[in-house]
Formats: sequence, C-alpha cells, structure tokens
Amino acid sequence: MQAAIEKWNTLITTFRNELVDGKFKLSVNDISLESHCSWFLHLPMLMVPYCTTDDVQIQLVNRLVHFVFDTEYQNYRSSGDEKINHDIKNRCKIAFLSMLFTQEIIILCRLKSY
Repeated sequence: MQAAIEKWNTLITTFRNELVDGKFKLSVNDISLESHCSWFLHLPMLMVPYCTTDDVQIQLVNRLVHFVFDTEYQNYRSSGDEKINHDIKNRCKIAFLSMLFTQEIIILCRLKSY
C-alpha cells in the first residue's frame, strides 16, 4: 500500500512539474462542452486574475462566458438534460460579473486619483 501511495505521489508531482514547465500544449479552442465537464466550468474563471491583459486568459473567459450564455438560448438535449446545470451557469455568471465589477472599481479608483 505504501508503495502505491508513493507511486501516486510521484505521478502527481511529475504531472505538476510538467504542467508548470509548459510541456502540455493547451489551446482554448480545444475546450468544448463535449471535452470538458460542465460542472467545473466556473473554476478556470476564478483562476484568471482580475484586469488581466493576457490574451489566452481573455480568450478563456470569453469561451466560458460564450458556453454559458449560448446554452441559455439553445434547447435542451434530446434526453431532457441541460448541457450546463443551472447552478453552474449561475456560478459562471457570478464569477464573470465579479471580474467586471472589480475591473470597473479599479478604473474608477485610478480616475479618482488623477
């Protein structure tokens, strides 16, 4: 059992190091509701820093917001299930709105200091 735990810890550490070193080629365009679990869509939005200027981070937020609002206007799947759970949609909306409000507050504070 101890050997299995050590092997698992080694795998996790290796994965994390390779991720940090940029060994995985990730593309925002590869993200879809079919390839990724919709239950966790809001988590990447929470990791993007407020007022980011990084193009990839902006593309990621745009893509996730698109998923949420696009599914608002589409029909349910043939099985009757929503593509994105209502609670997850709300979490994404809250994360997006908090990003917008924080950015606006920062801009207003900068303008006030001039």
